[in-house]
Amino acid sequence: MALSVFNFLVTSDQVATKAPDILGVVKFLNERKDYLAPGLNFLVIAGLILLLSGPSPVKAAFPQSANAAAHFKTTWLTVWVIWALIYALQLAQSIIRVMNPSVTNTPWVGSFASVVLNLVNNGQTVVLLGCYATLLQPHYEAHTSTRYAMHRGAPLWPLGCVAVVALAVAQALCEGTPDPTAVRNVFSLVTYTCGGLALALLASRLESRYIAIPIWVTGLLYFYALLQPVFGVAEQTDIHNLATFIMVMALPLKLLLFAVVYWLLKTTRLQFYYEQTRLADLDLPATWQRFRSS
Repeated sequence: MALSVFNFLVTSDQVATKAPDILGVVKFLNERKDYLAPGLNFLVIAGLILLLSGPSPVKAAFPQSANAAAHFKTTWLTVWVIWALIYALQLAQSIIRVMNPSVTNTPWVGSFASVVLNLVNNGQTVVLLGCYATLLQPHYEAHTSTRYAMHRGAPLWPLGCVAVVALAVAQALCEGTPDPTAVRNVFSLVTYTCGGLALALLASRLESRYIAIPIWVTGLLYFYALLQPVFGVAEQTDIHNLATFIMVMALPLKLLLFAVVYWLLKTTRLQFYYEQTRLADLDLPATWQRFRSS
């Protein structure tokens, strides 16, 4: 009994001694949360970009689907480069805010930062839609079907660029209103909502039977898409650390999305998807006519 009491007292004393150290670490992290979260995301994404940049195996016997898979990989890599740029901008903004708060409190600096971040975020949305378009209607160099020869994603790039620039110009013009903070909140919410919609559309294509990823994975990807507008709302609320919490929580979901597509590329499952959809597209008009006439 006495030994148990002695052990309890020693343990309690150790806890009391270590408590200030633990609280110090928590305080250290909390004081630097504004740039630790984007900094961590940037470093992780930079490593993933290097991993994704390596060669992916292809089945040379199927050149059309190999071309489609390569086209998707280029578009997908662009998404990650833009994501890295977004976190780099957020990291730079946080560091400047800590080092020189008077600069970030200047109205035109806040307006400029908001416009640039929304501009890059909207660019990421367009490229995500490009990934969705290449999965929805793949681009084949030698597609022979007259109905399916048009690549639906073709007008996406000029229209998307025009929309991105138009939104940036509109926000810049509205920044001169009496309440620029409300303007930034509205444009940020629109930006993150559109980004979430693009992610959800991309996740919907990954449900194809030719890809066949588990349903719980697509469920988590839909949840990740839902977090985008929630993050936009969190930035506008006074809830302590909510935006930082969502940013940290989104990192493993982003890693899951990367893992899914990386698996598709490395196992040639993505090329298999393109080959099977190509054959289905070629046979679809005749199959439909046979069904109608039966």
